Amino acid sequence: MLTLKQVLLTRIVCLLCSVFVLGIYLSQRIGSFSHVELYPIDRKVQNIDSSYLSQRIGSFSHVELDPIDRKVENIDSSTGVLFSGRVTRRFGSSRVCSDLSFTNALIEFTKPQCSRWNVVTTIYDVTSAVQTAAAMSGWCTVIMADRKTPSTYMKTSNLQNNSNVFFLSAQMQEAEAKSRQDSVGAFMRHVPFNHFARKNIGYLYAIAHGAKFIFDFDDDNKLKSSEVDIIPWSGESGKARQVVSSSLVLNVYPLLNPSANGTWPRGFPLELLKKSPNTTICSTQPDVSVSRIGIIQFTADHDPDVDAVYRMTRPIPFDFEDSSLTAIVLPLDCYSPYNAQATLHTKNALWATLLPFTVPDRVSDIWRSFFAQSIFSRIGLQVSFGQPLVKQVRNMHNYLADMNAETDIYFKAYELVKFLSQWHDNSTTVPEAVETLWIALYERTYIERDDVVMMQLWLTALRDSGYVFPVFKLKTQVLYAQPFSHITLLGQFNWQTGYSQADEWVQMWSQIFPVSNIILALPREKQVFRDDSTKEKKVPLMLRYFADLGFYSPMLNLIRAIDESSANQGVLYVHDDMMLSSALLARIGTDEWVITVDLESKLQLLRDGTFQGQLPPSSWYWWKKNCASTFRDIANNPQMDSFWGQDTGLDIAIGQSDMLYVNTRNHTQMQAFTRLLRIFAQHKLFLECAIPSAIAIMKQKYGVRVHCAKLCTTWENSRGNPEKWSCINDKSYDAFHPIKQSAPNWIRFFHDITMS
Repeated sequence: MLTLKQVLLTRIVCLLCSVFVLGIYLSQRIGSFSHVELYPIDRKVQNIDSSYLSQRIGSFSHVELDPIDRKVENIDSSTGVLFSGRVTRRFGSSRVCSDLSFTNALIEFTKPQCSRWNVVTTIYDVTSAVQTAAAMSGWCTVIMADRKTPSTYMKTSNLQNNSNVFFLSAQMQEAEAKSRQDSVGAFMRHVPFNHFARKNIGYLYAIAHGAKFIFDFDDDNKLKSSEVDIIPWSGESGKARQVVSSSLVLNVYPLLNPSANGTWPRGFPLELLKKSPNTTICSTQPDVSVSRIGIIQFTADHDPDVDAVYRMTRPIPFDFEDSSLTAIVLPLDCYSPYNAQATLHTKNALWATLLPFTVPDRVSDIWRSFFAQSIFSRIGLQVSFGQPLVKQVRNMHNYLADMNAETDIYFKAYELVKFLSQWHDNSTTVPEAVETLWIALYERTYIERDDVVMMQLWLTALRDSGYVFPVFKLKTQVLYAQPFSHITLLGQFNWQTGYSQADEWVQMWSQIFPVSNIILALPREKQVFRDDSTKEKKVPLMLRYFADLGFYSPMLNLIRAIDESSANQGVLYVHDDMMLSSALLARIGTDEWVITVDLESKLQLLRDGTFQGQLPPSSWYWWKKNCASTFRDIANNPQMDSFWGQDTGLDIAIGQSDMLYVNTRNHTQMQAFTRLLRIFAQHKLFLECAIPSAIAIMKQKYGVRVHCAKLCTTWENSRGNPEKWSCINDKSYDAFHPIKQSAPNWIRFFHDITMS
């Protein structure tokens, strides 16, 4: 019989043996942990400019990298885990894009200036696609090299003698990035080599050189002809079919008459392939406005842009119907993926060319398209799909490798679009909204931190390169709920005005601008406003001046309004009989100044007091009486020396000057502008020569960007009766003058024009 001591010893031996056996089993089943590599959530940035970012963005020392929501959704043990798109981390760093609507930097316009640019990146020898694009008349082409691009590229391409082709080798890019200590250099240092996103530097290069259109293409997508105009609408409008209703994500390929059935573009969520699109398309519309189009994605014949799942399961090649009448325009609330293979970006969409680089190349341009469309809807920009402009003979690809690179598209695309369709924030500018969105996308693991930093550098570099961001489209239902709290409204009254008319004017405009932001310029001769005239609202600031029928006094009033508005971002000056459309009001508050005079017609004042260019018609009385001789006196005024510089002439202009918007946040520009107005007022230069000329000089000498609003006016007998104006109901006009308060239905006109 065993003793108690022997029993305990036996059990201990058995336990030790069990542990030993279990250890052997686990080592076989699990293996050693000694070589497990734990990757951090955020990759270390090698190309980042730490000194620049420390100033612009701040330290990352307090970044929270731990997940904040560990709950896993959509788990099924028999099928696996689905991506949820929930917030799993916080950004934690400073935001820098809320103030990117202005700059104090003097913009130097880079030469050459081309308005139409082709942008391509390549690691191969020159292809026929690049050769054809480079031969396009009226276009410039920038070719972005990478480290693998042959060093003999230009020599073997025979493009070195083409003055419109610019090849940026990897060595040139590195040297430029190293030498520049500004926002452009910081951006260049952050974009990695050996990635499709190297193309981003090409976009910036084109924008800095005056791009209004960028054709984004691949080196295996050959234009069918170098003679084709890839901007399909040469006028203000063109023809296209309008999609008037659709599901959230639209598969556009079946709508473009492909030669194969069951097609879909790369980026379309696979889980929606069997769902009915429930799409309604109206017949071809003859007046689709170019200004509302942000992107035109052209299809490709032969080997179109489809994903690897399609390529391994469906027939290739196939083509699309080659007709301009197949073009479609999507509604603002509809998403569809577009790519970087044959895509035209218009001026208001150039900010959206940025490609993220912490995702694979096969995902980067698709993510870009979805990110952009969520903000396009707030600007009023639509996406269009056009006829097959290119033929793709695809570079060597491995379908399984493509499929692996496209994993995010297969598992995240639908959740991404659902999130974007529901996302909203309180941003008031495009840069602020883009920054907020990309941070939200980082926190949901669609992109990594490096992309957010790149986006911040990109927006700053765009601003400093002279790009003017578009503004959010003002909708009637929200326009007046969010008045222009940082803009001063100067109402210019040229005649003695009774309290009832001034009160009525304030009552109408105060639906848009806070009364505390309104300044009235009123002649001294007559008191206006009773104590209760503004219905218990704060009475606006009143500038009383000696009446001169508006010949030159508005300049002095404008100077005073600018001085009074030092805390605001801009001043909108309008005469009491001027009305502005809500579309034009959408431009107020941006970097652009707004005037109703066309500044393209060049007339110059020379230093000797003579003129160069086409003079105004001799029938215009005011030129001879209050402009020509006054300009000669101004030319001899030594106070003008700082404006002449080394130039022999100053740009001047004439035209109706009953409205003007100036951005006042650039102090250098404001000092020059008010100094110029004082000189003009001192010489009593007639208003319609003074204001346009001051703006023309500011544009010429200080890089001010100016939008010329289309003015509806008449000098015929119907001038006092707007009902009879041929342009009164034409939506292409943005400014209407004069619509006198004494005219019938003034309030109705204000509602129809300004508040519609």
